[in-house]
Amino acid sequence: MATKTLNAATPERELLTINGRYMIAPTTTREEMLNDIGCLLESCRSVIDAVIEGISEEGSQMAANASKDVPRILYGVLYQLEMVGNLAAASFPTKC
Repeated sequence: MATKTLNAATPERELLTINGRYMIAPTTTREEMLNDIGCLLESCRSVIDAVIEGISEEGSQMAANASKDVPRILYGVLYQLEMVGNLAAASFPTKC
C-alpha cells in the first residue's frame, strides 16, 4: 500500500487506484474506516448474491448477458474488496 507522509504523525494512505489514485483522508478515524469496511463488505455480498440469483434463473436477462455483464460486475466487487483491504491495513497499521 502506498504511503505518503503529510507530516511525521499523519500518513496519507491509498484507498484505491484504477486510473486515478484515491486516498484516505489523514483525519479519518479508525472507527470511520471500520464502518466503511462493514458497508463495503455488505455491498459485495449483496452484489454476489444478486449475480448468483440472476445467472441461476434460466431465461433471465442476467443469464442471457452473463458473458458481458458478469465480468464488469465482478471487477466492481474486486475494486470494493481492494478498498476493504486498504482500509483494514490503514486501520490496523503494523509496526516493524
